[in-house]
Amino acid sequence: MLSQGGVVTLWIQSGPPAGYTNEVSIEPYETAELISWPYVGLSPGGSGPNLELIKNGVTTPLRAPSSTSPYPNVPRYVIQGPATFRLSRERTPDNEGYFASLLITPEAFPPDRTLIALPGTNQTSITLECSTNLLDWSSTTNGVYGPMPQAKFFRIKAERLP
Repeated sequence: MLSQGGVVTLWIQSGPPAGYTNEVSIEPYETAELISWPYVGLSPGGSGPNLELIKNGVTTPLRAPSSTSPYPNVPRYVIQGPATFRLSRERTPDNEGYFASLLITPEAFPPDRTLIALPGTNQTSITLECSTNLLDWSSTTNGVYGPMPQAKFFRIKAERLP
């Protein structure tokens, strides 16, 4: 589970002759967009990797363009969670690897923007803090500040409680 957004890369590579699988799941409040899947053909003597979407208990194969496709760009797949993306291959030849990258959102927010307290059974303590030197922070309250003799920096601190 991801608590903040970003690029996630699924990777499988050569090894024992058993099957290879890597997957990532997204939560109901997240979306995923397939942004990179450079596989564009068949490896010698075998088939390529499978990228599947599992949503609502149904598995759907996502197709990469073939090397002869007139549209070599990655198809634009944007999926709302909950869902799972699975990259797999029955056997990976030696020195061969495959990957697919997904952009998971919501993305991480800068400190001057929104802070997300994720759903779940734990509680989160939210505190507004203030500093004059970016090293020493103390709790403060919402309100109007100024005029001030020196600059003040503010941040929102979130702590997960047990």
